[in-house]
Amino acid sequence: MEAYSLGIEIHRRGFNDIRDTFESYPEASAVFNCTGLGSLKLGGVEDDKMFAARGQIMLVEGPKEPIPAMYFQAPHRDADATHIFPRGKNGGIILGGCRQKNNWDGEIDLNFAEVIKKKCCTIAPQLAKPEGLKILKHGVGLRPRREGGARIESEYFDQKLVIHNYGAGGTGFQASWGMAKEAVSFIRETARL
Repeated sequence: MEAYSLGIEIHRRGFNDIRDTFESYPEASAVFNCTGLGSLKLGGVEDDKMFAARGQIMLVEGPKEPIPAMYFQAPHRDADATHIFPRGKNGGIILGGCRQKNNWDGEIDLNFAEVIKKKCCTIAPQLAKPEGLKILKHGVGLRPRREGGARIESEYFDQKLVIHNYGAGGTGFQASWGMAKEAVSFIRETARL
């Protein structure tokens, strides 16, 4: 269901300080801070526990015989993380793998792409040989990770409620529903967002 059909307005704006949101929206009694890596420099937040966890992936053409399951292997929490995510018939396959703590480099490393291909072909032999993979696209993500784990908590600024919800790193997509549910639990029934 779209937010608009629920009567929710979506605004896209930039702020230098979290308190500026209340100046722009004086009727709001609560604001969600979901700024990810932006929380490092956002005034009023300036969370120095935030860092980038670099990940590199590629989309490859799938084999004739579809791969029926996804694969994930992470021998060390803050290092290698090899994964294979099939995207359905004719959707290709995402190959990836790394969790590079404090690496802010957004450029594709083609040498590392070869390492990813070799690891993935070892885990899922149905991919065949690394040199036979047809790469459709490369990608790099700087995931917003936080020392000590995600931050989901409330804080008051001049009697205005700010609910922080960020820092899940590479598990943001998977954890988003649970994190959102916990963040919403801080809202009073009378709050205006």
